[in-house]
Amino acid sequence: MTAPAATNSRFASSFQRAGAFVLDLIALSFPEFLLMLAFGPESGVAVLGRFLLYAAYFTLFEASSWQATPGKRVLGIYVARRGGSPLTRPQALERFLFFMAFTFPAQLSMLSTNTAAFLTLWLLLIWLVPILATRERTGLHDMVCGTRVLTGTPEEAARGR
Repeated sequence: MTAPAATNSRFASSFQRAGAFVLDLIALSFPEFLLMLAFGPESGVAVLGRFLLYAAYFTLFEASSWQATPGKRVLGIYVARRGGSPLTRPQALERFLFFMAFTFPAQLSMLSTNTAAFLTLWLLLIWLVPILATRERTGLHDMVCGTRVLTGTPEEAARGR
């Protein structure tokens, strides 16, 4: 079952992408809360646990047959390689790591809170502005990883819509 090339598909809007991310954050909030409750919000175990939770969530869902997190699925979008094929787990993990790269300064304890927040904000803008500015609405993480976020489902793409 091969999906059509991403160039023949409709690209997800920035609003769909942002909405899906918010829905995913809501879905992750309860397990994240439990981690913080169990270990304290600033403990190394909670920070590492939160990172691993997010990595597993985005990697496993985007490499699944859905090719989408629950938030993306609700909003009718999915992730595919530039040619339309699904992501493997290593590719989905790579995409997650590049997406999260802008938050790394905030995770580094050697930076002051204000410096980390300032740097994170600017990196976020640099990282995500291409979603607003490119025809295919690709973020830097999509450009680096060769992925696109498309409307519909992989099943619809396979049927040729």
